[in-house]
Amino acid sequence: NHYWCVIYNKSLMEEEGIKESEQPYALWKAGKWDWNHLEALARKLTKDTSGSGTIDRWGFANWWTRGFAYMNGATFTTIDNKGNGTLNFNDPRIVEALTFLEKAKKEGWYQQDNNIAKDGIQNRTVAMYMEREYYAYQVATKTDDEIAYVPLPVGPQGDRNKFCFECDGY
Repeated sequence: NHYWCVIYNKSLMEEEGIKESEQPYALWKAGKWDWNHLEALARKLTKDTSGSGTIDRWGFANWWTRGFAYMNGATFTTIDNKGNGTLNFNDPRIVEALTFLEKAKKEGWYQQDNNIAKDGIQNRTVAMYMEREYYAYQVATKTDDEIAYVPLPVGPQGDRNKFCFECDGY
C-alpha cells in the first residue's frame, strides 16, 4: 500500500532560479499546492537544454492517468446505496481532469512516455514525477541531486485534506 506523490529534483529547481519558497514542499505547507502552481513550475522547467530545437527536459511526467481524476476529487466509477457500480465518465470533475491532462500534453510541459519518465528525475530529463512514495528513495540513491517529494497537487474540485492512496496487488 502506497500513497502517490510528486517527486521533484530540488537541485534542478534551485539551478533554474526557483526559490525554495516557490517549490512544491513550501507550496504544500502553505496550502497552495494545486494544479495552477504545478503547471507554472512545469512550464518554467520544460526546456530544450541541448539547443536542438526539441524539448529534452519536461517539467512534469508520469504514466498514471487515473491520478488526475483523483486529484480533482473524482473516480471513474461510483457505487450506489445498493452496491451497484456505474461508470462516472460524465462527472464534470473527470472531464476537467482529462482536459487538464490533454492541455499539458498538447502544450508540451508533460511527458507520459514511461521510457523517458521513469528515470527522468535522476537523468535530469524530468523535473517533477508523479509516482508512489517508495520511488523517491530509489531515485535518491541514483543521483547526487537533492530529491524531495510532496502529496499530489489538488485540482479545482479536489479536497486538500484527502490524499491519493492505492493498494497494489496481483
